[in-house]
Amino acid sequence: MNEEMTKAVKKYNKVYVIELFVIAAVIIALATLKITGVIGSSDTFRHIFNIITLVGATYILSDFVWLCFSQKRQKRNSWFDKISLLPFAISIMVFDIICLVNWADVANISYFSIFVSIAFYYIALIYIAQGIYHIYKPSPAIVLAALEEYKEKLEQKKLEEDNKQEK
Repeated sequence: MNEEMTKAVKKYNKVYVIELFVIAAVIIALATLKITGVIGSSDTFRHIFNIITLVGATYILSDFVWLCFSQKRQKRNSWFDKISLLPFAISIMVFDIICLVNWADVANISYFSIFVSIAFYYIALIYIAQGIYHIYKPSPAIVLAALEEYKEKLEQKKLEEDNKQEK
């Protein structure tokens, strides 16, 4: 790899890793506020939460299946990122199905706040693990983005040299 491209990969990777750690910190704060009772939740919130997280968990599972069967997608995505989210997706799906079966009794489900907090802590743990992992092994999407930027710079330099030679 060229030195210029290596710098670009390191720059993009640093931004990505910092982003993962910041998101993890925000999620930890939200989970702590939820488990301590500072953030409450109404019945409407619980129903909306269950529907949105069911859709999200379905997307995580389908995204993993898509990664398994698409060579193009495998070049752009990290297996570690996708596999680390699978336990969360499965557990949140089970939780959402339980809540949807007990639709009228969601207000009486005492473990809702505890489960949401645990799920938030788990997601934060995943983001921290991904951040640490990507410090040492950049995401393939970042490497490809740096490669594209490097190619664009080479093309620009070539065009500039061609313009100078014509003049």
